[in-house]
Amino acid sequence: MQIALVSTAKKSGCPPIGLVYLASYIKENTPHYVRIVDSNYQDISNFDYSKFNLVGISAMTVNYNKAVDLAKHIKSIYPKKVIIAGGVHISTCKEAQRNNPFDSIIIGEGERAFLKILIGMKYGILTKSNEVEPIDNLDDLVQPDWNLIDKRYFTRQFNTTFAEWGIEGWLLTSRGCPYKCRFCSTTQFWNKIRFYPDKYILNC
Repeated sequence: MQIALVSTAKKSGCPPIGLVYLASYIKENTPHYVRIVDSNYQDISNFDYSKFNLVGISAMTVNYNKAVDLAKHIKSIYPKKVIIAGGVHISTCKEAQRNNPFDSIIIGEGERAFLKILIGMKYGILTKSNEVEPIDNLDDLVQPDWNLIDKRYFTRQFNTTFAEWGIEGWLLTSRGCPYKCRFCSTTQFWNKIRFYPDKYILNC
């Protein structure tokens, strides 16, 4: 099976880190081919999805309408293409969970839920909504494969924060947050706070 994971966040300045972790997990635990389609560097509306059996779309609230439009666009060309949606918006918005054009959705963390979907599809089963318990031991996750994203993220460029030139890098040291700010979806999405082990972070 060939899988495309689409990031709808354009001009964010940051690579789709969540999809890197998800794609790395899929590569490690299945024989399937996986590719990240990044709207920072690809035209996701005119991308050729013909060779992919499954398309996963990730979107925060600000990009959710773009994800819906993309799903409808792909379905208009490939009616039988399986489209899955995940991300903060659909994980935390009940209305989006009930009314959407996707064949299946993932609520919360994607790694194990996506694997569950792939196992089900192997036997001809595709559940509409998928939610699994968060991963307690983050050391169980594979190291993120940064070769999955565009090399232009790692070119030398000017950093306005530090007013100097250099190559930036991105790391996740935890999942979740100890606070419960009313304006933030972090607590609801991640459920609880967990920290990556020191050795895991150093190896990233």
